[in-house]
Amino acid sequence: MRYFLGWLRRRWLLTALMAVAVLFAGLALANQVTRMEEPSSCPSCHEVESEYAAWAISSHSRIECITCHRGGEGVLQVWKRRLISGTHLVEHWQGGADYPLRAKILPDDSVCERCHTSNRPITPSGDLIIPHAEHVSVTGTPCATCHVEVVHAGVNKRMAAALGKTGGNVEKAREMVRSELANLSPKDRQPSMGTCMQCHDGKKAPGDCQACHSRITIPPNHQEKSWAYAHGRQARQDIQGCVHCHAVVAGTTPPGEKVTLIPGVRNNPFCVSCHTERPVTHGDRWKLEHSREAHLDLEGCLVCHDEKPSPSASGQEIVACAACHAAPHPEKDWRQRHPSVVKNQGAAECFACHDSTSCSNCHTQGRLRLP
Repeated sequence: MRYFLGWLRRRWLLTALMAVAVLFAGLALANQVTRMEEPSSCPSCHEVESEYAAWAISSHSRIECITCHRGGEGVLQVWKRRLISGTHLVEHWQGGADYPLRAKILPDDSVCERCHTSNRPITPSGDLIIPHAEHVSVTGTPCATCHVEVVHAGVNKRMAAALGKTGGNVEKAREMVRSELANLSPKDRQPSMGTCMQCHDGKKAPGDCQACHSRITIPPNHQEKSWAYAHGRQARQDIQGCVHCHAVVAGTTPPGEKVTLIPGVRNNPFCVSCHTERPVTHGDRWKLEHSREAHLDLEGCLVCHDEKPSPSASGQEIVACAACHAAPHPEKDWRQRHPSVVKNQGAAECFACHDSTSCSNCHTQGRLRLP
């Protein structure tokens, strides 16, 4: 009996010590999670160092993180937020998170409207028409949809791009992002035209210039009769100038990067809306004429077409040269042999590449006699 009582006391003491240890661990974790919600703790967490640096030089630098990323006032919302914070803490202990980082709690409109009003009669951008009240009340567009970069300036995407350039070197990537942040202008934190074009694509919302701009100045070269044919050459010389007005969809180019030609065309709704149809340069005789044009200006072809078969990232129909020209007529004597092949097998396969004028182009203009 005495042995049993001694064992029971030891068991009770061990249980009590474990309960106290769990309590202290829980309190320590809760304290750490609470500290994580304070801006002063952000620099100590390497994953969000760039986000903190962008916030510190933004117009919201006097507003604490938790003010915008609170996620609600109820008990459930508080514990949901703390669970997310705890998950981030565990990820940090395990060696960090994957880039680009994604905010799990974005500020809702009620948070923004503590300081801002949707009834704005003017906009600082001058010629822009932005009826905030209509966007909020009629279309139900959340403030964060357009103004998501106002505080953090897209540093999650900047960091992902920098990691690609530095071969995954985190410290060099952070240094690159810090340099970009130091050279930001207020305009870099404003919604880009690409952001607007996500909705103003002519389907969800009007896509014509007058829907958003009170003053439109059309460049002189756009008014020339040859512009429908000549604009492609101009785009290749200055695609950055094109997308200044004819915006690329937001997200196709990392912040701080210049738009390059092919993404600037294939991912651009303004270009795609016309070029999904047959371009004006591609007339009835294009199958016969395109070879000459391709030899003179292959780069122009490759703006829309792929040189080799590959899945199209833009989802548009991209015709690869190799789809027709992989090995069309490998035989050296094909010109001499093809009449007998056509006579015996028919011309159905020929017209997969050639049109009805292909035969007469050679055989009725004195270049070759008919067999």
